Amino acid sequence: MGRINVVLCALLSITCIMPCYCQDAEEVGRMEEIDGSVTSVDWVGSVLVVNDVRLSVPDGAKFYKSNDTIELSDLGIGDQVVVRYIDKPSGDDTVVSCTVQYNGDLY
Repeated sequence: MGRINVVLCALLSITCIMPCYCQDAEEVGRMEEIDGSVTSVDWVGSVLVVNDVRLSVPDGAKFYKSNDTIELSDLGIGDQVVVRYIDKPSGDDTVVSCTVQYNGDLY
Protein backbone atom coordinates (compact mmCIF):
# COMPACT_ATOMS: atom_id res chain seq x y z
CA MET A 1 0.00 0.00 0.00
CA GLY A 2 2.84 2.38 0.87
CA ARG A 3 4.54 1.71 -2.45
CA ILE A 4 1.37 2.69 -4.38
CA ASN A 5 1.15 5.98 -2.46
CA VAL A 6 4.77 6.77 -3.29
CA VAL A 7 4.21 6.05 -6.99
CA LEU A 8 1.03 8.14 -7.07
CA CYS A 9 2.78 11.05 -5.33
CA ALA A 10 5.67 10.83 -7.79
CA LEU A 11 3.29 10.87 -10.77
CA LEU A 12 1.38 13.84 -9.37
CA SER A 13 4.62 15.73 -8.77
CA ILE A 14 5.82 15.15 -12.31
CA THR A 15 2.43 16.18 -13.72
CA CYS A 16 2.39 19.40 -11.69
CA ILE A 17 5.83 20.57 -12.86
CA MET A 18 5.28 19.76 -16.54
CA PRO A 19 4.18 22.70 -18.68
CA CYS A 20 0.62 22.58 -19.95
CA TYR A 21 0.09 23.26 -23.64
CA CYS A 22 -3.62 23.88 -23.99
CA GLN A 23 -3.30 25.91 -27.17
CA ASP A 24 -0.31 26.93 -29.24
CA ALA A 25 0.22 30.65 -28.64
CA GLU A 26 1.29 31.20 -32.25
CA GLU A 27 -1.97 29.76 -33.59
CA VAL A 28 -4.21 31.99 -31.50
CA GLY A 29 -3.73 34.98 -33.81
CA ARG A 30 -5.07 38.48 -33.34
CA MET A 31 -8.36 40.17 -34.11
CA GLU A 32 -8.33 42.25 -37.31
CA GLU A 33 -10.91 44.12 -39.35
CA ILE A 34 -11.19 44.56 -43.09
CA ASP A 35 -13.51 46.95 -44.91
CA GLY A 36 -14.07 46.17 -48.56
CA SER A 37 -15.83 44.45 -51.41
CA VAL A 38 -16.75 40.76 -51.57
CA THR A 39 -14.82 39.30 -54.50
CA SER A 40 -15.75 35.64 -54.00
CA VAL A 41 -18.12 33.52 -51.91
CA ASP A 42 -17.81 29.74 -51.67
CA TRP A 43 -20.82 28.44 -49.73
CA VAL A 44 -19.80 24.79 -50.06
CA GLY A 45 -16.19 25.35 -48.99
CA SER A 46 -17.15 28.00 -46.39
CA VAL A 47 -14.76 30.59 -47.80
CA LEU A 48 -15.26 34.35 -48.17
CA VAL A 49 -12.85 36.57 -50.12
CA VAL A 50 -12.83 40.31 -49.42
CA ASN A 51 -10.33 42.57 -51.22
CA ASP A 52 -8.38 39.44 -52.23
CA VAL A 53 -8.08 38.33 -48.57
CA ARG A 54 -9.18 34.68 -48.23
CA LEU A 55 -11.14 34.01 -45.05
CA SER A 56 -12.39 30.68 -43.69
CA VAL A 57 -15.94 30.79 -42.37
CA PRO A 58 -16.53 28.56 -39.31
CA ASP A 59 -19.98 27.45 -38.19
CA GLY A 60 -20.12 30.08 -35.44
CA ALA A 61 -19.46 33.11 -37.70
CA LYS A 62 -22.14 35.83 -37.56
CA PHE A 63 -23.45 37.73 -40.59
CA TYR A 64 -25.57 40.89 -40.34
CA LYS A 65 -27.52 43.14 -42.71
CA SER A 66 -29.84 45.91 -41.58
CA ASN A 67 -29.94 44.64 -37.97
CA ASP A 68 -30.95 41.17 -39.21
CA THR A 69 -28.91 38.01 -38.99
CA ILE A 70 -28.20 36.55 -42.43
CA GLU A 71 -26.27 33.57 -43.80
CA LEU A 72 -23.07 33.34 -45.84
CA SER A 73 -25.24 32.36 -48.82
CA ASP A 74 -26.99 35.77 -48.62
CA LEU A 75 -23.75 37.60 -49.53
CA GLY A 76 -23.07 38.47 -53.15
CA ILE A 77 -20.12 39.53 -55.27
CA GLY A 78 -19.62 43.28 -54.91
CA ASP A 79 -21.32 43.61 -51.51
CA GLN A 80 -19.51 46.15 -49.35
CA VAL A 81 -18.75 44.59 -45.98
CA VAL A 82 -16.86 45.04 -42.74
CA VAL A 83 -15.37 41.75 -41.58
CA ARG A 84 -13.87 41.06 -38.15
CA TYR A 85 -11.57 38.07 -38.33
CA ILE A 86 -8.77 36.28 -36.51
CA ASP A 87 -5.47 36.72 -38.35
CA LYS A 88 -3.57 33.48 -37.68
CA PRO A 89 0.15 33.06 -38.37
CA SER A 90 -0.66 29.84 -40.25
CA GLY A 91 -2.56 31.92 -42.83
CA ASP A 92 -5.94 30.32 -42.10
CA ASP A 93 -7.68 33.60 -41.26
CA THR A 94 -11.10 32.97 -39.72
CA VAL A 95 -14.25 35.12 -39.87
CA VAL A 96 -15.80 36.13 -36.54
CA SER A 97 -18.45 38.50 -37.92
CA CYS A 98 -19.38 40.20 -41.19
CA THR A 99 -21.67 43.22 -41.57
CA VAL A 100 -23.00 44.40 -44.94
CA GLN A 101 -22.61 48.14 -45.64
CA TYR A 102 -24.88 50.45 -47.60
CA ASN A 103 -23.39 53.63 -49.12
CA GLY A 104 -20.43 53.42 -46.74
CA ASP A 105 -22.62 53.08 -43.65
CA LEU A 106 -23.43 49.83 -41.92
CA TYR A 107 -26.61 48.48 -43.46
